[in-house]
Amino acid sequence: MTQTIKTLALNVRLSCQLLGVPESSYYERINRRRSKTQLRRQHLAIKIVQLFKANRGIYGAPKIQHLLLNQGEKVGLNLVQKIMKQLQIKSVVVKKFKPGHSVRDGIKRKNLIQNEPTKDIYLIYQVTFDIASLRICLTYLKKEPKTRGSRSRVFCMLTIKVK
Repeated sequence: MTQTIKTLALNVRLSCQLLGVPESSYYERINRRRSKTQLRRQHLAIKIVQLFKANRGIYGAPKIQHLLLNQGEKVGLNLVQKIMKQLQIKSVVVKKFKPGHSVRDGIKRKNLIQNEPTKDIYLIYQVTFDIASLRICLTYLKKEPKTRGSRSRVFCMLTIKVK
C-alpha cells in the first residue's frame, strides 16, 4: 500500500480514508526502521548469493551453511534453506549413474535367460567322416514350432579337416 501511494503520488489523506486505515499507520509504516532480524537476514542473503555465484551455482544449502560457519557467521541450515527459497536459487543436482533397470519401475520385460529349454524345439545332428579327404562333417537341423509368417527350419553344416 505504501509503495503504491508513493509511486503514484496519490493524496495520502484521501487514500487512507478510502482504505479505512489511519494516517498515522501509513506514516509509521514509512518511517519504520528495520529490525535486527531483518538486517541480519538481508546481510546473510547477500553473503549467500555471493557464495552461490562464487561456486558456479553448484553448492546447496548444507555446503553454503558450512562455508558461512567457516567465515564466522552463526547460522543454521534451516535459515539458509529459507533464504535460498526466498531468493529462488537452487543448486545443480548431479545424480550418480546407476546401471541397469530397476525391478520397481513397473515395466515387465521378457526373460531372455530361461532355465529350461523349450520342449517344442528339437535338433537333429548328423556326423559323417570322409576317409578320402580326411574331413569330419557335422550337420544339424533345428526345428521350431511354426508361427505365422516364419520358417521353422535352420540348416547348418560344419566341416573340419583332420591332419
